Amino acid sequence: MYFNQYGSAPEAMKALADVSFDYDGTHIPWQNLNETINQVQDDQLITLVRNKPFEINALKELMQCNALVLSSIPEFSRAIANEKWVSSLLIEHATSDPLVFSTKVVPKLRQAGWKIEFDAQYPYQIIDEPIEEWYSSIREESSEYDWFGLELGITVKGEKINLLPVIQTLLKQWKSRDQSPADDSEPVYARLPNGHYIPLPANRIKNLLNVLIELYDSDSLSDEQELRLSRLHASRLLELDAAMGAAQLRWIGGDRIREMARKLANFNGIQQAEVPKQFLAELRPYQLEGLSWLQFLREYEFGGILADDMGLGKTVQALAHITLERTSGRMIEPCLVIAPTSLMFNWQMEAKRFSPKLKVLLLHGADRKEQFDSIADYDLILTTYPLIVRDKHILLELHFHLLILDEAQFIKNAKSQAALVAIQLKATHRLCLTGTPMENHMGELWSLFHFMMPGLLGDQKSFQRLFRTPIEKHEN
Repeated sequence: MYFNQYGSAPEAMKALADVSFDYDGTHIPWQNLNETINQVQDDQLITLVRNKPFEINALKELMQCNALVLSSIPEFSRAIANEKWVSSLLIEHATSDPLVFSTKVVPKLRQAGWKIEFDAQYPYQIIDEPIEEWYSSIREESSEYDWFGLELGITVKGEKINLLPVIQTLLKQWKSRDQSPADDSEPVYARLPNGHYIPLPANRIKNLLNVLIELYDSDSLSDEQELRLSRLHASRLLELDAAMGAAQLRWIGGDRIREMARKLANFNGIQQAEVPKQFLAELRPYQLEGLSWLQFLREYEFGGILADDMGLGKTVQALAHITLERTSGRMIEPCLVIAPTSLMFNWQMEAKRFSPKLKVLLLHGADRKEQFDSIADYDLILTTYPLIVRDKHILLELHFHLLILDEAQFIKNAKSQAALVAIQLKATHRLCLTGTPMENHMGELWSLFHFMMPGLLGDQKSFQRLFRTPIEKHEN
């Protein structure tokens, strides 16, 4: 039985079957009414006697699959003008779903003895080759924020098949975890770029979706058909391993990213930091805990928000952190603190009082431009939100060890000029100090995280869909 198709549009497509019976290599079309077939083999006349009862029973099997003679259907009267379709059988499964026909009916027919072939252009073909392996490929990018490209796929007959476009399509179809297939015993048939379908274990696909759903969006895939992620999502790589169940992922590349993931997995608590002797304040227990947390963020390359209430010493903790970085030898570039103009004097006085060995430069006033060339000679640079916009041509050319936003709610509007400049500043580590990280809505919190750890919460559109709307409107 040879399957073709009638109709080019998917909604108009019909499966056509050219049916014949094989007698020792001689194919006799089903509509041939002759009881015997004469042919010449090796200069001898051979008469083939057909097994008509067998053929009739076989055709009855097809009729049970809703097979109809095309020429008997009025709506196809124009189609049969093409002689190649005159003898075809129209196959319509009861569900009117050609994919169901390919996955349910075709296997039964083959089990009954039918040999079934598909035209190369027939779209609903099922790849029945076994999956040799599942793989994940990581391509690390060289950028300020250490992005990496993730490809997730399978290998079939030695050929790698990237499943990310397939998973993206499934996410669009299912919309959420609750709308994924309920029956784990039934495979998920995923459409590949060549138009064919491959069965994938439903339970494994659902597990992968649970990991990836918060990372995906309609435009998540790069031109290379990779999922572009920040290194801050490294822990998700271990979740992918867990989602695979018994099948193991073969990892290709990304050793540094995966090492970070393992480090996070083995994390067993924040170690207490040792206050440097050069820092002249005695920290209260909660301030020492804050310093230890800031050191943890630095070690694991995270950003963070120190959100103690006003008056609890956020500036002191930040200065202790800066001093420890300086005395440890890690801070080979300056630290830049951006704060409201009203806090410039406080930062100067606190630094002089508690860490007098820090070389502090205040970039403020009309004469600040005279100091631009000497920025690299200082440990701590102080400037204001309005001035980073005016001085961006200088500041964007520099690289800082640590970038701190004091009263960070100043950039709660991600589209403000100060926020747009702050996100572009180059620094190894980023921190926010604010007792009010969110004043009105969660979009303000996204803006702070976008500064500290770009990509962690996705873009604004996906953050609103996955987090802000469910929490603010549905209390979910």
